[in-house]
Amino acid sequence: MTREDETAIQPGKGFCELLRQTLGSGRMILRLKNRSLAYIEREIPQRILRNGPSISLAEVLSDYALTRKMKLALAFTLARSMWQYYDSEWTKREWSAESIHFMTELEAPNWQTTVITCRPSLMTSFTNVEAHEIVEEYAIPRDVLHNYPRILALGWLLVRIGWDDYTQLTNHSTTPPMSPRKLNDECVEGRHMCQVPSWPRLGPHDPAGDNIRKKYKAATEVCFDNKVLKTACSR
Repeated sequence: MTREDETAIQPGKGFCELLRQTLGSGRMILRLKNRSLAYIEREIPQRILRNGPSISLAEVLSDYALTRKMKLALAFTLARSMWQYYDSEWTKREWSAESIHFMTELEAPNWQTTVITCRPSLMTSFTNVEAHEIVEEYAIPRDVLHNYPRILALGWLLVRIGWDDYTQLTNHSTTPPMSPRKLNDECVEGRHMCQVPSWPRLGPHDPAGDNIRKKYKAATEVCFDNKVLKTACSR
């Protein structure tokens, strides 16, 4: 494929107009270089997405019964993504059960709708973002219990994934991500959730399951331990 075969996408509405085309199934191959986007070709997709809105992690945790394997795969994917993009624009947007979304897919031969929970996406916007909506790496106020909002958000996601009943947990999605109230409430509630003997709920209680729960709990507890994070970041 040469550059002559590429079609430049006009800045502004060009990308949206490309998505609105009614060409049926297919995956678009795009090229981004020097802040310019170009359309290359169309190919057979590896997955068939349902033509409809995405669903949030909050909906998945409320309406779907996730297996232990699904929970662990989702938790690992989110944790890895947080560290991979920690210094990027992606983590300046709030990561929550409301902003993490999944596309629904159709599976042959009956074309039933499924949700692949190991493939989460972040629903966000990079335009018209208010200052109070930006998640900074460090929270300066002296009266907050946790100074690392991005890691705290990851910890709260891990808490939610490890709990079967999403409705019983407090919803902080309407509070600005950098507000002392949100940081303090999520830190306190997260620490207490980690101390609940029945958490995390990750399948049957067998030797392998108990080992997994122990490691999952330990990894989540670190996300709420401000002293450990301060020590690590000061090295």
